[in-house]
Amino acid sequence: MTELKNENPDKLREAWDAVHKAVKQFTANVPIDVRCPFCEELLIVEGMPPQTPTQWFVTCPCKKCTATLKGF
Repeated sequence: MTELKNENPDKLREAWDAVHKAVKQFTANVPIDVRCPFCEELLIVEGMPPQTPTQWFVTCPCKKCTATLKGF
């Protein structure tokens, strides 16, 4: 996992908010338009199990917005 301890705390909060927003868009079945505040690429969300997700995996190319949310 990418080391984040030296990152700007405001940028980290922005990343956490982006992850939550991307999952909300995913669960609402709308296109995800949220970008990673570090690499500016679109976040990718995968729900598991696919039919009725109870956990969501979020990532981006730089891996700084990588997270797993459960029961969101």
